[in-house]
Amino acid sequence: MRTVARVVEDYLWDLRRIRVSGRATGERSGYEPLANLLIELGGGLRRKVFWVGDLADQRALTSQTSP
Repeated sequence: MRTVARVVEDYLWDLRRIRVSGRATGERSGYEPLANLLIELGGGLRRKVFWVGDLADQRALTSQTSP
């Protein structure tokens, strides 16, 4: 396993490459590098990391009982 510093360095480098390409689509452009970071860091954990890159809209449930 690579060092944490190296994994984070690669993550930041990937984000930079996406940004300077001029082809980024906002926040979602960073999802793949983030997934790679979490998978790499979580590789040594007992429970493995499972990444779902695009979840359905999960709005917070609120109880609005006003008439």
